Amino acid sequence: MSTVLGTCNYTYGSGSVPNREIRFSRTVAHDPKTIHAKVYAHSNSKEKPVKISELAGHLINVQMANTSEKAKAFQARRIGHPYSLHSDRKLSEMEDDVQKAILKFLEPDGNWRIEITNDIGRDPRFEQIVDLNIFNPS
Repeated sequence: MSTVLGTCNYTYGSGSVPNREIRFSRTVAHDPKTIHAKVYAHSNSKEKPVKISELAGHLINVQMANTSEKAKAFQARRIGHPYSLHSDRKLSEMEDDVQKAILKFLEPDGNWRIEITNDIGRDPRFEQIVDLNIFNPS
């Protein structure tokens, strides 16, 4: 049984009701390396959600520098000053408390957002998530 650390709901296609859910969980409760994301499609309230994608934690990118820091770095480099940013990290390489802090504060409850890249899925009714990026736009 896996431990769910965070969820994110979003709308795919036309409509205004969220019809997709991303569940971030670990197969071993206190082992950050076992984190993964499962994406489910909700077709209607009567049917059980369909799992359409699963990504291992080493495939999920986390941008550690927020947008404000990136703007400061750009301005500093423009006038010739060095400015170092926090490097992007893979979700499975992060410590337990850092993973929890990020996943607890996904939108709409917090500042962290998810960017998704889709491809054609095996099932023609559903997309396949091929890239997942977590970032802080503040």
